[in-house]
Amino acid sequence: MHTCESLATEIKNLGVSSGDTVLVHSSYKSLGKMEKGAETIVRALQQAVTYQGLLLMPSFNMVAEGNKKRRRSDTWDIEKSKSTVGWITEYFRQLPTTYRSNNYSHSIGAWGRDSIPFLCGHMSNRGPVSPWDRPPWGRTYGQDSPFYRAYEQSGKIMMIGDIPWASCTHIHFIETLYWNILLESDESAPYPRLNKKTVGKLWMDLHKKGLLGQSMSLGKVGSANCKLFQVSKFVDTILESVKESPSHFLKI
Repeated sequence: MHTCESLATEIKNLGVSSGDTVLVHSSYKSLGKMEKGAETIVRALQQAVTYQGLLLMPSFNMVAEGNKKRRRSDTWDIEKSKSTVGWITEYFRQLPTTYRSNNYSHSIGAWGRDSIPFLCGHMSNRGPVSPWDRPPWGRTYGQDSPFYRAYEQSGKIMMIGDIPWASCTHIHFIETLYWNILLESDESAPYPRLNKKTVGKLWMDLHKKGLLGQSMSLGKVGSANCKLFQVSKFVDTILESVKESPSHFLKI
């Protein structure tokens, strides 16, 4: 039975420190049995980053409430719409100390220092455009979004469990950045879709070759295999690789 203390120690051993900004993608089942379920892993993550840090989780609204024919933007409610990307994220969303960004599809939950200022820019229309942008909401991956801020502010991504690379939302962030580069020379350029498995393979190969240094670490948290890596290193490395060899990374 995993405890809050044992999980917190393992999270720190993975490389999470007090004051870190950490965006967590997670598989609840992969962690194994815990004292109090989702509460235990959330508390362990909070202990690792401390209130001086910032704990982030996706709080995505992927399915319209009620009538499936309605669009997500029609049913979005920042207070009531559930997170549909895992039980840990939904538990985290409901905590009284968790704040949530106002975006009908790609909302982010946050706990810790400066949570509100970190999230409030999600209504901004600055920065790169994406296919998910829809007024009155701002640019989903824009310059003031939680995704861009995690990239700019030395954030880390933590993937708990052997979840697919498609779960790493910053791959969509990379697609968006690359699309905006394409739009500069061709306003009708289609949105590029990255092959998530190819991206993941490149990143893991670079790690195995020792080319990522301290930017990437692997380890166990509970029963789960985990990855921890720097957002900026991941985004910059993959984006440059896509620019150099788009045919290798893009879905045709």
